[in-house]
Amino acid sequence: KDGTVAMGIVTSGGFLTRGVGTLLQAYALLPGRHKEKTCLVIAGSDDRRPWKHMAHVLGIENKVVFLDSIVNVEEWYSILDVYVNVGHDSFGMAAQEAMACGVTTILGNAVGAAELLPSEFLKIPSFDPLILATRLKSLTDDAQRRAQLGQDCSCAQHLDAMPDLDQQDL
Repeated sequence: KDGTVAMGIVTSGGFLTRGVGTLLQAYALLPGRHKEKTCLVIAGSDDRRPWKHMAHVLGIENKVVFLDSIVNVEEWYSILDVYVNVGHDSFGMAAQEAMACGVTTILGNAVGAAELLPSEFLKIPSFDPLILATRLKSLTDDAQRRAQLGQDCSCAQHLDAMPDLDQQDL
């Protein structure tokens, strides 16, 4: 990384239901100086044409990178500073994977995995580009907070909150 804050989504597909349109709209709302410090990554299997067209219409096509799905998805998570799924998802396995990789994760309240988030700051109304843009701007400005929230999102942090189990419970 060259100091650029990478934000985006890694998913098996379903860009519409996972809020990719909202993510593009929110990114377009960021002030110019924030766009200079960031890029948007959209990784997964889906028809990219409507999303590339939307990025073009919004004037952000040069800030959006589309990546193919890969078997070792942790490679894509490792390039993200902020993972975003603000659509609706019954649970959101990709969100849980991002959190396990220590990536700061913003989820819409219609994503089941939002229940796992360590901070209400990271849970927003689904499909709301204005609130998402506010969160992205804040996380772009504050690397220390972004790092702390990423650490808080990791599964290791959540394991500490689990009740102690006796050997007989296993």
